[in-house]
Amino acid sequence: MKKIVIGMISIFLLTVVLLLIFIPNKDINVIETDKESVGNNTLHENEEKKCQYKHFNPSIGNIYDYTYDMSLLNKIYYKKISTYSEYIVYKDRWTDILEMKEEDFENYFMVITVTEGTTMIGLTIGELYNDDNKLYIGLKQFKGLTEYVEGEKGISIIIPNEMKKDEIETFRTVEEYDNLVSEYVDIRSLPKEYSLAQAIEDNCYIYDRNRTL
Repeated sequence: MKKIVIGMISIFLLTVVLLLIFIPNKDINVIETDKESVGNNTLHENEEKKCQYKHFNPSIGNIYDYTYDMSLLNKIYYKKISTYSEYIVYKDRWTDILEMKEEDFENYFMVITVTEGTTMIGLTIGELYNDDNKLYIGLKQFKGLTEYVEGEKGISIIIPNEMKKDEIETFRTVEEYDNLVSEYVDIRSLPKEYSLAQAIEDNCYIYDRNRTL
C-alpha cells in the first residue's frame, strides 16, 4: 500500500513539472514569418530563429512622450532597438516590454510599435516579413476584441537579425481594409446609367458644381 501511495505522488509531481515546462507565458506570443519557423519562447543561439511579441500599455508608469523620438507611418509609431544600451533606456520607460539580455542582441533586435487614434484600437501582429530593402510589420484586428486588453496599444517584438533592414514599413493588413470596404457596394458593379437620385439614396458623397450634396 505504501509503495502505491508513493507511486501516485511521484506521478502527480511529474505531471505538475511537465505542465510548468510546457505551458507558455500567456502574455508572450510567437509568430511565424515567411521563411523562419517558430520555436518556443526562449532565446538561444542553437535554436531555430523565430519572432516573439508582447502587448503592453505605453501610458502606464511614466510620462515619456514617445511621439518625439519614434517614427510614424500609417498611424503606427515604431522604434527599432539594435543595442542593449538603447534597450535598457526603453525598458526603464516601459517595464512590460519583452525581456532581453545583452547577449541576445548578438542574434536579435527589437521593434516597438504604438498605434495612434481610436480607429487603430485593438490591433495585434498580423504579418511580419522582409525583402531586400525593408522590414514589413502589418497589424490586424483582434478577432471580436475578445483578447484585447484596454490600453495595450503598444507591442514589443523580438526579431532575428537576419530580418533587420534599414527601413521599416508599418501598416494595417489588407484584410482589415477588405472587411471595411465589403460593407459598401463595389463601384465596379454599378450600372453605367447611375442617376443622381440613386447616388443620393445610396448615401454617396457627391460634389456637383462647387457644392456638396
